[in-house]
Amino acid sequence: MLERLPMQWSLTGKVNWSASRRIALMFTPILATVTLAYIGMTLSASGALGSKASFVTVTAISGCFVGVHALHFYLISRTLRR
Repeated sequence: MLERLPMQWSLTGKVNWSASRRIALMFTPILATVTLAYIGMTLSASGALGSKASFVTVTAISGCFVGVHALHFYLISRTLRR
């Protein structure tokens, strides 16, 4: 197992920097949790938390985070295959 995983790539595919395995795998889920908690508190304070628009917004943002995390896994696996 690799101790460090890539976190950023240049346009040519070269790894710019890497992080420890634990940080690399936890970065997106922690960022998603903090972002969604902030959005939830903001929607709650504005009274829009139960609206359909807020549900669609939070669902779309959650989907984006899942997609980005999957893309990160794909890019890591592609880099390791080289």
